[in-house]
Amino acid sequence: MWRQVISVLLNLAFDPILIFLVPNGDGGNGLGTQGAAISTVVSQLIVGVWMVWFFVSSKSGATINLSLSSIKGSVDWKMIAKICSLGLGQLLSNTGSQIAPIIFNITFKRELPAESVETYQAAMGAITRIFTLIGMPAMGIAMGFVPFVGYNIGKKQPKRVYLIIKYALICMLLIGGFFLAMVEIFAPSICKAFNSDPLFLEIAPKAMRISISMLWMFPFSYLLLGYFQVAQKALFSLVIGAIQPIGVLILSLVIPKTSLGIEGIWYVQPIATIISTCVSLPLILNIIAKSKKLADKEDATEIIEFEMDDVKV
Repeated sequence: MWRQVISVLLNLAFDPILIFLVPNGDGGNGLGTQGAAISTVVSQLIVGVWMVWFFVSSKSGATINLSLSSIKGSVDWKMIAKICSLGLGQLLSNTGSQIAPIIFNITFKRELPAESVETYQAAMGAITRIFTLIGMPAMGIAMGFVPFVGYNIGKKQPKRVYLIIKYALICMLLIGGFFLAMVEIFAPSICKAFNSDPLFLEIAPKAMRISISMLWMFPFSYLLLGYFQVAQKALFSLVIGAIQPIGVLILSLVIPKTSLGIEGIWYVQPIATIISTCVSLPLILNIIAKSKKLADKEDATEIIEFEMDDVKV
């Protein structure tokens, strides 16, 4: 937690200094966009060095010996392969979300007249930033969900697994629903914060409303991906992680050729999300039902003890 917080705080501190105050070599102050990039790299580097020190020192409780002899003699390649296979689904999911805007921008450049390309790319940039803003709280819950579920699967506590999945899903759906409502209602005002160009304001609000319309479905596949990782179901994790990016890639090639034309690009993310949810929802509902069934077999007194233990902790 502190690694995340300190990285953000350092970035916030360095940004105004490097963007506006540091001499730029041209007789003025401020490095602009370059300063923002340097700020991000420096803050990540500082925290990265700190984390390496933390794990090679005795403070972590799991000291890592980085000597060549130790590494050479203790590498477990089967374990490394297992870790990589379990993380591949998450890698595909995260990479796909970053590559999608690039695919869309390439499509705009290929299908649109030169004078319209920049406006459509600006609209996609605004949508991508709103996606990130809405997605971050839900992703935070999903990240916290993983160690809790993993621990309780290992401890054979179906009651806790059921409660964790249930409340994580409810929280993520509430967050997604709230932000979705805000975007649908205030899309024109949100777009004005990005750009005041008349053509942009004509295109972007509608595009934003369409692109984000199915974002509330996001928790199903994301929680399921995390569950399969901690349950050590590498193949299932890979499939769930790959559906969305593969769907985006195929749809971005097909939809602009249909009667929707280039405007159809705004429907790519919602349709890909629906496809992903159609696969994920039955699976996660099945997991919830099985966990609840196992939990119902346990005594009610154990539920009270579990809740009281949580309060004490």
